[in-house]
Amino acid sequence: MLEKTIASIVCVLAVFAAVWAGLIVRKLYRLHQKFASAIVLIPLFYRKKWSIVATVFLSILLLVDLILMATVGYYIICAGVAVLLLSLIVVMGAMISVRCAVLDGGVVIPFRFIDWTHLYDYRIDGNTVFFIGDKNGNDIMRSSSPVLYFDRASAEKLEYVLSRHRLK
Repeated sequence: MLEKTIASIVCVLAVFAAVWAGLIVRKLYRLHQKFASAIVLIPLFYRKKWSIVATVFLSILLLVDLILMATVGYYIICAGVAVLLLSLIVVMGAMISVRCAVLDGGVVIPFRFIDWTHLYDYRIDGNTVFFIGDKNGNDIMRSSSPVLYFDRASAEKLEYVLSRHRLK
């Protein structure tokens, strides 16, 4: 009885994870389309080291899960865990492939697009920049971007473009 309960819980979680991963990948694909169809003014970069480490770790966990499925059994539970892990690997892979830049219509930052009508605040320090604020102009943690890097030669151009489009 306990095995059936755990199997059903894992299956429900696997379905939710697969749907969630599909929605995230669709959102990131739309971001990629915006990036590809716009003119890149200044490319921005962010560190992907931890995303790559997490993807490798999840891949190792998937391999261990498949070995356990082959040796121990519990096929439904292991298959549900495999779907969960594959969903996370797909999302992490899509996150790694996101490219960031200041475009002619706004700014593509990791995992979202800020058009010029919603650019509230930013900070430039050396060759790094990050964006702050939501559509109401509030400085909150969930609306802050990670630190992005740019070529030092583009600093003056970046400051000009962002200050020109920043809402006051």
